[in-house]
Amino acid sequence: MAEYFLTELRKRFGRKRIGIFYDGHQSTTDDYYILPKISEKFREYGMIRTALYFCDKSPEKSNTIEEAGFTVKIFPSVYSDLSMCLEIYEKVLFEDYDMVILGTRNSEFLTLLNELRSRTDQTIIITESESKSLYKNLSDEVIEFKELDNYVLDELAEIERQIDVESKNDLSYIEQITTPSKIGEQIEELSLSPVSEAFEEEEEE
Repeated sequence: MAEYFLTELRKRFGRKRIGIFYDGHQSTTDDYYILPKISEKFREYGMIRTALYFCDKSPEKSNTIEEAGFTVKIFPSVYSDLSMCLEIYEKVLFEDYDMVILGTRNSEFLTLLNELRSRTDQTIIITESESKSLYKNLSDEVIEFKELDNYVLDELAEIERQIDVESKNDLSYIEQITTPSKIGEQIEELSLSPVSEAFEEEEEE
């Protein structure tokens, strides 16, 4: 039974639309090793539709970043935080992601997270250990950079989350078809059916 659920889960992952956004304004040389790991790790769970690396100047190893699947976006440092958040918000608004991954070494994304969580199924933060507590209650999961190598999405937790989402959708549908107005429409349709008309003719005879 567990194997069946895990198989179904992996099928769901195959349909996930993923967006990855990395804040490179406080970049270190570690970024050139971290970015390929992020792409490789989350490609297992679906299709990466967007991967953006934000910075305020041309990075030294832009080829390495692009080889990892990221597009470099350069914003002037004076407007970098605002421009970065607006860019992410616009992408989430129009691209319809199932999963969004944000990589950062500070608290730049805090103001953005509530909106992201309302528009995606899952929001994951990758950050330093010092920033982990800031994001804990504002995202679905927080991963430290040093944990990335051994990270595996909690499959059982994902099953529970998917079941919860589907249950809510089913209940919403049931509520829609069992409202008084809908029931009245169904009764009216039944009373006007050919069978009902036939019975009425028999009674008249």
